[in-house]
Amino acid sequence: MNVLFVQDSSPCIRNIKYAEALQQMGVNVHLLHRGKTPQEAYGFGNEFYQSISRIADNSTKAVEQIERFCESEAIDVLHYHNYPDKLCAKLLKSGIKVPVVYDQHDFMSQKMRNFGFIRSHYEKVCNERNHGAIYITENYRDLVATKYKINPLNLVFPNYSSKSFLPREDELQNQISTQNGIHLVYVGHITQHKRLSRYMLDCFKMLTERGFAIHIYPTRNKKYEKYAAVRGVVMHEKLPAKLLIREISQYHYGIAFLNSSSVSAKRKQEVKYGFWNKLLDYIAAGVPPITFEYYTDMSKFIGDNKIGLVLPSIEDLTKESLGKVDLSSLRKRIIDIRPQITCENHICELIEFYKKVMASAHVS
Repeated sequence: MNVLFVQDSSPCIRNIKYAEALQQMGVNVHLLHRGKTPQEAYGFGNEFYQSISRIADNSTKAVEQIERFCESEAIDVLHYHNYPDKLCAKLLKSGIKVPVVYDQHDFMSQKMRNFGFIRSHYEKVCNERNHGAIYITENYRDLVATKYKINPLNLVFPNYSSKSFLPREDELQNQISTQNGIHLVYVGHITQHKRLSRYMLDCFKMLTERGFAIHIYPTRNKKYEKYAAVRGVVMHEKLPAKLLIREISQYHYGIAFLNSSSVSAKRKQEVKYGFWNKLLDYIAAGVPPITFEYYTDMSKFIGDNKIGLVLPSIEDLTKESLGKVDLSSLRKRIIDIRPQITCENHICELIEFYKKVMASAHVS
């Protein structure tokens, strides 16, 4: 099978994890992208693709380039990773001769405050005219379905980890002694803009006032002065993905919730059905994630697998509530179950989905 991944930005980590798992199953994955290569962005990943090329700057030329590539490389499926959606919409309108799978990592009209008519049009085309769609959770898919008439041929594929990201048990760091307090870790994007869901400053202040230490590993190498100024918060440098997982294995719990006190109802709803990469990073590191009941998909996943804590709200996140947890037993369970929660363990579902799309697609 020959698959073309198209991403009108630097390839995301989900893109790379797919490619690694597909390659192991004998699928040839080609990449057309804008921005950085996987190697440039993450320090690894180029080796999982049969070829890597940059998309032409002009969208019309880009469509022509992609059509030529599909023909020359006998591409069976074009797998488009959003966002932005403009190029995918143009490909679908062009009548491209290979089936297009639209992978909606992010429901951007729900996330962005000023999304606008043109962007909404592209998002609508992508959701309604694809030959197959992928969503990160069932509830997330159903949220999209309240706005668009989505393709009934769709697949739910969460942000699983990669087997190569799982350190051996002897590679995990010893956890910090709880005699030195309870250390929480937060991996991912943060902001200092108060109205955004990743504005975590007030949450972190509240938790440090309760006696928690918080370690932040941001996705950008910035100073984040307001966070660094909070007593009890430790800012760390951005780390490569595999090194990051080994580094965070020393902490007691991972933060898998966002700011909900100063954001719009629309943004709050969008993150409700999230299934974030940070959740899988914590699991890969043997660190129990903590989330709240509001995050329905993550809380169900954590509860069903018994691999972390689901609390009613941030008010219930106290040293006393965590003191009741058998942390060593919980950590052992997570380490044992990690291999089941990987892209490789589920990649046959994606391959079978490709086959269904190829069989049902009516492309001229």
